[in-house]
Amino acid sequence: MKRLFALIGFTYLSALTAAVCFGEKISFILFICFFILFFISLIFKDTRTHKVLPIALFVASTAFCVYSIIFNINVNPVYELDEKEVRTTGTICEIPYKEYGKYHYTLKIDNIDYNINYPKNLKVKVTSNNAFDADIYDKITTTLYFCVPKDTGISYASHYRARGINLLGYVSDYDNISVEQSREAPFISYILKIREKIISTLKLLYSEEQSAIASGMILGDKSNISPRVKSNFRDIGISHLLVVSGIHVSIVSQFIMILCALIGFPRKISAIISIASVLFFIALSGFSPSSIRAGVMLIVYLLGLILNRRSDSLNSLGLAILIILLFNPFAAGDIGLLLSFSATLGIVLLSGKIDEWLMKKLEMFDLSIKLKKSISSVLSMTIAATIFTLPIIILSFGTVSLISPISNILVVFPSTLMIIFVSCSVILYSISWLKILSIPFVIISKFIISYITFITQSLARIPFSSIYCKKPFMYIWICSVLILLAISILLDKECKLIRISSILSIIVLFAGILSYEMIYTSKTSLALLDTGNGISAVLYKNGRAAVISCGGSSYKYSKEILRYLNENNIKKIDCMVLPDSSKSSSYYVKDIISEYEPLTVLSANNEDLKYKLNYDSNFRGTTIYFDKEASSSLWSNVKINPVYSDDKGWINLNINDLNVVLCPSGGDARNIPNSLIDCDILVVGRTPKNIKRFNPIYTIFSMDNEKSINNIKLYSTSFDNIISTSENGVIIFDFIKDSTIRIRREL
Repeated sequence: MKRLFALIGFTYLSALTAAVCFGEKISFILFICFFILFFISLIFKDTRTHKVLPIALFVASTAFCVYSIIFNINVNPVYELDEKEVRTTGTICEIPYKEYGKYHYTLKIDNIDYNINYPKNLKVKVTSNNAFDADIYDKITTTLYFCVPKDTGISYASHYRARGINLLGYVSDYDNISVEQSREAPFISYILKIREKIISTLKLLYSEEQSAIASGMILGDKSNISPRVKSNFRDIGISHLLVVSGIHVSIVSQFIMILCALIGFPRKISAIISIASVLFFIALSGFSPSSIRAGVMLIVYLLGLILNRRSDSLNSLGLAILIILLFNPFAAGDIGLLLSFSATLGIVLLSGKIDEWLMKKLEMFDLSIKLKKSISSVLSMTIAATIFTLPIIILSFGTVSLISPISNILVVFPSTLMIIFVSCSVILYSISWLKILSIPFVIISKFIISYITFITQSLARIPFSSIYCKKPFMYIWICSVLILLAISILLDKECKLIRISSILSIIVLFAGILSYEMIYTSKTSLALLDTGNGISAVLYKNGRAAVISCGGSSYKYSKEILRYLNENNIKKIDCMVLPDSSKSSSYYVKDIISEYEPLTVLSANNEDLKYKLNYDSNFRGTTIYFDKEASSSLWSNVKINPVYSDDKGWINLNINDLNVVLCPSGGDARNIPNSLIDCDILVVGRTPKNIKRFNPIYTIFSMDNEKSINNIKLYSTSFDNIISTSENGVIIFDFIKDSTIRIRREL
């Protein structure tokens, strides 16, 4: 079979990705189903002779089986540690970083003082308010509050599992931390030291923003890149430049090959040196799945040069994916790998044909052949990659860049030059007697980074540079397009119908988005998130938002508000309301301020809240403190009225003349204004005294599962339409014109 590795690799990835989405239990059922289908396929002579179907079915069944087994070995045992405080010893195995005012470490667990058979090589991502006085591969002993990442398909949990992290930990005892310095560090620690040295050198040579962008483009380190820059890169379709992938690996390989040629090495020797350089670069970038995929493909190509054999691109891609997934089945849930794979597949299959078509169209322009080829090459690869990554981008991020081809033409080539010049500046600066030679490289690099920053900011400001596509009809549209294309291929072997089908699909897509926006342009939505005991609520309309209470009961839910805002393409927070200082109403305030910088903050006049708001000296928003009550208007149809009584906060929202009352931290319903009692929707984080004074149409208990069940039983005869946020996804109230309410859940 000509492309055996392509068949095996692509099938294995597809099956494992499905396993990540469906979960371990359904994966085991699918394993049985596909194994039965495999035996059925062997019965028929045609399928047995052609081999493709039996191989695909066997590979798929194997993938589902492997996922189920690995999940039970590596993930299921750690659920026993969920929401428990345990004395733990672990070794720092990755470079620590600071984000949102907190310090993050990855520990390889050496010992847990708990009766559990935890898996070998268990890794924990540890978050701490204070930095450890420790280096890479030092041992840390501390008390950690553990939680398991929420299992939500290809997103939060799968991202960590792809990195080998199945548990999150939060330091709960800062007075009892011990550090043991490493005596014998493994070889990989020296590579990590080099990575750390490169990052620190970049910070010395460039400004804070410039060094962050350089670190992202060269090493894939996005921890120091500001949310604004990330958003700009995403909106104009060049986020791939911040992930170490084919472009980066190719630059390294080509640079080494050219250098070896200049020295006079034979081609085969140059290829061997290039392979070693690529392997070193993959290690330097942190062994990310996308860099491994690109590296394996390039190594296969270089081996072809050494052995005088030409490699097949699809086979190389299939082999690269197979190698990654054999070592780490959870890598199928890494969005970076999926985007890298689908983009490469699109370039291999489509870019050549698109390039030919574009070159014919460019013949009418009076341009040099080199310029035509450059424009055509960038455009063809961008269009091909966009087509194949579009379904993943829509399902994962919900946004599609409309100016991606233009931004790639303007940024990709300068980015390539920037990577080369920045790398040269770091290398020269690191050699004491060559430091002076790094100056011209630094100057040129700064100019290129400034150019990239200017272009990304300018293009991101263009109206409709990206469109938000995470609408219910998008899932139907994707399935319909796939079915339509399949039918077109089956009915017309010359594929003439595909062009018509593609044009119709694009028309339907934009018609759907336009009609959706026209219908819901005046819609105001209130999202109630599951963050344990407390209320985290987001009010949003037309891409703008207000955070109405940001509370919860544990670090386990610390990213829920940020995740929700990001997934719904919210770029600005107009207002944040902090009714009191309790965990149930203001636990995640620091994260929101660091990420979004709300324009206005309405806060109770409380010392704890003042400390939380003032921890970030760069915060430029307006803070309004109130002693008992405040009032504010928003978007012409919303009035916000926070009330502070007996150290407990309440929030009254009037949306389209409908009253919503939020009670995050309890209190006494007899001590609040009567205007709050007459409400249409009541949201409770902690049950207040005299709650029966309320007579709402809808009652939502925003608390953990056990407390929700108890409250539902207790008040089922007093209130109608009781709903719980616990473990059931996000509850959303859509306020449409004429006081109409639509209730829905978003899993």
